[in-house]
Amino acid sequence: MKEWRDIKKEFEPKGSLRDIYIEDINESVWNLFLSNLPDSGYELYFTHGQEVVALPQSFAEIRKLQETEPTTLGIAIEDGIWINCHFCIESEIELDLSPKGIDTDSKFKNLIDFLHWLNLGLRKPVKLTHENTQTDIILYLS
Repeated sequence: MKEWRDIKKEFEPKGSLRDIYIEDINESVWNLFLSNLPDSGYELYFTHGQEVVALPQSFAEIRKLQETEPTTLGIAIEDGIWINCHFCIESEIELDLSPKGIDTDSKFKNLIDFLHWLNLGLRKPVKLTHENTQTDIILYLS
């Protein structure tokens, strides 16, 4: 795993986000992700339109909600560091985060812990990339 001193330049804020991808999945992996979240210890914030609502238990429930208003899941990995999910497509989980919050070794380690949590909990490779560039990989956990 890369050290903070070797990777901190990848988190210099330049107006774009960083993305986390779990690819080649299906609805059952989404459901596993959703079922793992309540016991993760992370603070969760789920919205449907402008309203904060309880986190649905399945990807199908979220897709149904999206027929009327957008949905967003916020996951706080540390105070002020939020990872967001918009539930775009069934075949991949795409999360985004602002690089502004990742500015110290300890915050980087919290991000690494979250990536490991995803990797172990879903039993799928996880990659961190620059925004909208799935091939510009910053970190990869297999």
